[in-house]
This record gives sequence, structure tokens and C-alpha cells, in this order.
Amino acid sequence: MIRINSRKYKNIYWFKEVLDIKDILGFTEIYQYQGVCNISSSFFKRKEFHTLKTDLTLSEDEIFASFRKKVRYEVRRSEKDNFEFHQLNNYSIDDFIDFYNVFAEEKNLLKLNRSSFNGMEDNLHFFYVKDDGLDKPMILRVFLVDRSSMVTRFLYEASCPSNEIEDRNIHGRSSKFLHWESIKYFKKHNFNIYDWGGIALKDDPITNGIDNFKRSFGGVQFDELHLISFPLFIITSIIRIFR
Repeated sequence: MIRINSRKYKNIYWFKEVLDIKDILGFTEIYQYQGVCNISSSFFKRKEFHTLKTDLTLSEDEIFASFRKKVRYEVRRSEKDNFEFHQLNNYSIDDFIDFYNVFAEEKNLLKLNRSSFNGMEDNLHFFYVKDDGLDKPMILRVFLVDRSSMVTRFLYEASCPSNEIEDRNIHGRSSKFLHWESIKYFKKHNFNIYDWGGIALKDDPITNGIDNFKRSFGGVQFDELHLISFPLFIITSIIRIFR
């Protein structure tokens, strides 16, 4: 479990397994609740969440064999490219936000701000892949890590501007290369689960493409819940009305 140490009035948790009276009566928000759905969880506003998870307790060969054939080919092919894999625990959040927001503007996505990461600083890992021809990351990703349960969860990803990408095939291989190197990194550091950060399961061409990309790495689907305590749900609803 991760408790987000934020200055806001909310108590925010990731991967919480047990609910108590303080959670029920307080301003509590729980992402990806891992406990059983019983009487306690009925005191919360529920939102369904679907994700894929890769079991990192399997051997590298077993994990690799679960990838689709095309992914296995492109990962092997990426070994001939001049990709550089980098992992940083202390990468600047502000630099990531700047990089991401350029990507978001190009893709018409919501931009990030510093509050998106408040209280999470000690639980973030950054990974990026570079090519010899670029002086910046081709793809930059941030993961949330729970060291108590040894779970890592993909949060955000950004790519360099499309006008700086000369070969889309190389860019596609770099994305798969980065996931494979990240999986190997977390496995080496004794993590148990690689959470792919959710799938949409909607009838939408864009989200379907993202879902299919994640599924191509062979993860198992899990259906979980985000929980919001009714006091928090009520107060946030009131705030929205008077804004």
C-alpha cells in the first residue's frame, strides 16, 4: 500500500487492502483497491477499473514467451538498433511535465501539472529510451512503485514530437524495447507485479489501439475498484456546484 502524503484534505491511497472506520468516515480516496468487496466497501462510491498485470515471479523466458509473436520479433530486432535504456529514480518531475505537455498538446490530451504528483515523489521511477540521432528521450515513462507489496504501476508516457521522428518503425520498436527493459529491471529488483496502468474496454478506435498494444505483452486482466468515501464524494460534488 502507498499513502500519498499530500497537503490536501484528502487521504489518498494506492493498492489498499484493508478498510477501517477512518477510511469510511474521512475524506478518503483509494486507487486500485486490493481487498475483498464486503460490507465495508459498500460505504464507498465505487468506480470499476480494469487493468493488465504481468507476473514478474515468472522467468524471463516465460514472460517473453507470453508476448505476441510480432512483439517478440520487434524486441529481438531492437537489439540491432542503437537504443540506450536509462532508469532514474530522481529524474526531475518538472522536466517530465514539460516533456509530457508538449506531447499532450500535439495529441490533444489533458496536460499535467505539479499537483498531479504531490506526495508521490518518493514512489516514482522514470525510464526512457534514446537513439543515437536524438539529444532527448524518444519515449519517457514514469512508474509508481509500491515497495511494501513490490508492485510497479505504469502511470504516464510521452514521446518526442512527431516531426522529430524520422522512422515510425524505429519508434515503434523503441516503445517495445523500453517496456521489455523496464520489465527486466523490475524483475531484477525483486518486484512481483508489472501493472500496465489500466485498459479502457471501450468501443473507441484510439483506446482500442492502446488496449491491444498492452495486451500484446501477454498480461492477465484484473477487474478492480477505485473507492471514494461518501463524505468526500458529497463535499466534492458540492464544490463542483458552486464553482
